[in-house]
Amino acid sequence: MDGALVVETVPDITIGDSGKSPAIAFHPVANIFPLMEGHDFASLVADITAHGLREPIMTIRDGRIVDGRNRYRACVTAGIEPRIEILDIDDDRLLSWVLSRNLHRRHLTTAQRAAIAADLAQLRQGGEQAANLPIALSQAKAAMMLKVSPRSIRSVRAIKDVAPELHALIKAGKLSTNLAMKISGLTEDQRGVVISRIENGDMKGARAELHAGLKLRGEVRKPKSKTVSAAANAGPTKSTKAVSNGVAAVYRPLLTQLEALPGHLASNPLDPDTALSLSLALRKALVLVEHESSCLTAVQIA
Repeated sequence: MDGALVVETVPDITIGDSGKSPAIAFHPVANIFPLMEGHDFASLVADITAHGLREPIMTIRDGRIVDGRNRYRACVTAGIEPRIEILDIDDDRLLSWVLSRNLHRRHLTTAQRAAIAADLAQLRQGGEQAANLPIALSQAKAAMMLKVSPRSIRSVRAIKDVAPELHALIKAGKLSTNLAMKISGLTEDQRGVVISRIENGDMKGARAELHAGLKLRGEVRKPKSKTVSAAANAGPTKSTKAVSNGVAAVYRPLLTQLEALPGHLASNPLDPDTALSLSLALRKALVLVEHESSCLTAVQIA
């Protein structure tokens, strides 16, 4: 414990017969780290029930918890009176102190650290979410503090912009950045099914749903015929040609611009952030084009 920082100990909070305690707010700097859940949290509750609270919960003077959110939650669950100590620490030292304690204590993956760094870089001075944070950190500074590359932060930020639920799963250690990027390319409904599987611990099912979604995106509709090869050799029907020509007329200008894009970028290179944003925008555009084409073809065939 950082004894020099402790200025006083708060009297024990009585839980009472209801098993509830007065709500204590969590500081936003502490909230950038994921909370324990599932088996890990159950183990913490069991340990505190058997041995009591070994390490006190730390707050700053305004009462918000900066270290020990999980211990506090476990005390409430176990009906144990939480022991609280107050830190006397400057705002500009608080962030480093919280990071040091959590990074030393936790075994976080690179993807988790990148997700945490992305959230840290989004905190802003004076905002409701970031009260008492002295400065707004750049991505480069956040990357250095969490020991990850700025590129990994940009990747996680791009995923968060498309689907915040995926970002939460990365931060909780349930999803890799690469897998999350693939899931972000699905339609909203497809993503919802995959995310639900992951949240329920069914990674096998989630991967199967992802594979089905990716296959559907690249699926070429086959004509209804007993002999597929014979139907393919016969060529498209008049109605199918009309749909195909209609889709081409709508999207040909876009495709022409996309074909010219590599040559343009060769003489006008983009910075990494813009390039990543453009990549995701093109991915979403491709999904929309393929979805629209499939819908038009399905209607025409029906």
